[in-house]
Amino acid sequence: MIEDGVRYLLCRPNGGLNDSLVQMELCRLHAVRFGRTLIVDTSRCGLRLPFEEVFVPRDDFGPPVLGWSAQLAAELDRCASVRPSALAGRISTYQSVWDTELDNTVEPESRQRIVFDFDRDHSETLLVHEQPGGGKRGFGFLERVALAPWIADAVAARLLPLGGDYDAIHVRHTDLSTDYVRLFRRCRGLFAGRHLLVCSDSVAVKRCAREVFADSTILSVADIPDTAGEGLHWSALSDPRRAAVDLFCDLVAIARSRTFVFTAVERQSGRRAGFSGFSVLADMLRQQPATLPKLFAAGSPDLVAALFQAPASPRGAPAARRSLARLDQWRWNHAARRLSFRLGLKLRLKALLSR
Repeated sequence: MIEDGVRYLLCRPNGGLNDSLVQMELCRLHAVRFGRTLIVDTSRCGLRLPFEEVFVPRDDFGPPVLGWSAQLAAELDRCASVRPSALAGRISTYQSVWDTELDNTVEPESRQRIVFDFDRDHSETLLVHEQPGGGKRGFGFLERVALAPWIADAVAARLLPLGGDYDAIHVRHTDLSTDYVRLFRRCRGLFAGRHLLVCSDSVAVKRCAREVFADSTILSVADIPDTAGEGLHWSALSDPRRAAVDLFCDLVAIARSRTFVFTAVERQSGRRAGFSGFSVLADMLRQQPATLPKLFAAGSPDLVAALFQAPASPRGAPAARRSLARLDQWRWNHAARRLSFRLGLKLRLKALLSR
């Protein structure tokens, strides 16, 4: 499996869905630039499923890509030319921890950061990257892959009953928190009389939505467990395959919504953490809807065609009232609206330049 003269990059992303996509995209870009074969091990991130069980690389993916296996791990153990050097001879067995002082995932005995300089080439045969970290690059990764057939079909089948005319709101409230009661009350006018998809990692948030949005029809596409504040992507209460379907159902459903609202989140310490990477990724997909059918390219043609048929006419509160409510977001949710506006401009400019 490992070939002489071929150089490799082992990507082991940490974190939730968006963090994982961002780290895989960083590694994909480096492998393209410097001629390496990409190996992806998703066992240490929130996906908890083998790479090839979730994604199918598209023709424009770039580098050759291999999934993680026990046989491949044993062959990598025999590789002596490794960066970071502390991992040589024990790729299959080394442990990793988060070092708060170094602000990196490290090999605990040597405290070597499990990362390398992405801006230059390296002489070692095998590079290893194991880190968390979000951002906006996850969208670029989704532009280069399709969902595996089983997950594409499961997501499409679950989203079909939603139709094409609904709004969405995303609330992160486990390891990161949101003042969701205040958020919901501010959004009541915007969603009055509408079908509203509530996407969250918290059972309490979904329960509250049904109480606050009494004039809306509440929708949900993910049956999440009560994790008592633990991040959903790490919870043992959630089966990995079902959790993956839930994640992509929420992501794609948000991307197909008429109106989408998200807001800033805070860490458990009370320190402001900016925005959920999942919210930002969903908003980017929503502003570039042409990406969505490509994600389903490996799915059943009939299911996919039914999912992306023309949406129904809008329903709910009068257009003037909804327009005023949208404008009011620039007052109370200014940072999120500004971010969304800027993302939209960049994505449209990118699309124009790529034509």
